[in-house]
Amino acid sequence: MSKLVVGIGAGPVGLWQALQLKKRAPDIDVVLYERRDEYVRDNQLSIHRSSLLKDAHQANDALEAATYTALNEAHETPGQRMPLWQKLRKVTRLPARGFESILRTEALARGVKINYEAVSSIEQITRAHPQCQYIVVADGTHSLIRKQLLGPDDEALVRRPILKSIDVQYQVQGQAQYMQTPTYDKARFMVAETIGKLQEDGTSRVGLRFLVDDKTFASFPQSDARHPVNWHDAFNTMGMDISGFLQLRQTYTGEKLTLPIPQAVSAYKLELSCYAARQFALLQKGEEGRDVGVFFVGNAALAVPWYKSVNIGLKTASRLAGVLAKPDEAPAQKVAAYEAMREPIVTASFNAAAKKLKGVVFYRNKVRPKLQMAKTAPIALPLLVVFAAVAVVGYIPFKIYTKLNPNARLM
Repeated sequence: MSKLVVGIGAGPVGLWQALQLKKRAPDIDVVLYERRDEYVRDNQLSIHRSSLLKDAHQANDALEAATYTALNEAHETPGQRMPLWQKLRKVTRLPARGFESILRTEALARGVKINYEAVSSIEQITRAHPQCQYIVVADGTHSLIRKQLLGPDDEALVRRPILKSIDVQYQVQGQAQYMQTPTYDKARFMVAETIGKLQEDGTSRVGLRFLVDDKTFASFPQSDARHPVNWHDAFNTMGMDISGFLQLRQTYTGEKLTLPIPQAVSAYKLELSCYAARQFALLQKGEEGRDVGVFFVGNAALAVPWYKSVNIGLKTASRLAGVLAKPDEAPAQKVAAYEAMREPIVTASFNAAAKKLKGVVFYRNKVRPKLQMAKTAPIALPLLVVFAAVAVVGYIPFKIYTKLNPNARLM
């Protein structure tokens, strides 16, 4: 096989795929292209142990041990004990930027080369690397290469809706904290929090995801992540919900906004959905008519927003590395082998998301209203329980009494 594999995108999944390839076939040269010289995402990740072990090749060397140690130390509760016989926690929670940094350190140590340069086409890679026969595309949700090869998203992707949300963002002074208190009795909608890392200017970003009903979503002004609306535009639909939750966060975390609410808050609507590319791999022609296999991985291939997308990407990257590392196979064979994995991967991922969605919907529609009812009637509920107990206890003596004294029915 070709001794060179080029990757487009050096985020966590792109780096993991490169690491898995180098562990399986150290003699293969791996070159990654990344448009940013500093990783910018700082959202919180939950990395499952199975995602780093299932279908993954274990080198069992000092570099791998150092990565596992770094992951354990970066866990959000470093004092938490872990059994000595385990290499990794069942779930490691850490910022995306920290995860990328740990993987990049091992990748560079194993000889992976990273070029910080934007890639706008497959031809750009084949011209720069005429001998390359394998290109791995891991350039994210809005993959430029996927659009060029498979068409616009409405043609290239298969989608399955999950939930509708209103996303709110603002900045606070100092390091923001998660609110460690239930909100079922305090907020109309379920809310997921995202906390950003402390920046050099002494502020941090807070993200709130309100899981809303269809009516609220439809009435919210048209917007997206790149074109959010301001407080005044959002007020008629979600103003009381947003301001109420901000007051809760101020009460329970003590946070202070950098600006008054009308200037600090931006919001946009987002329909969360699973999606998968209609193809995970395809053949292209390179220099001198050479066959070049192009393989999509990570969010360029498949994503399940709000449900362990990064974990699915890591597992898929491990399987792709296994395909690429096989010797003496032509690009067409590797494309066919990876493409055959698409349907089982997509089906399993979409079904898992559907199962998760059922749990969320059940809690939102069944459990949460009952918790709210119990909270709003703290006195009536115990009295009802006492009354029911007295009725049950008194029923048997009453039946005996009426049996022995027929006239009691007339009393």
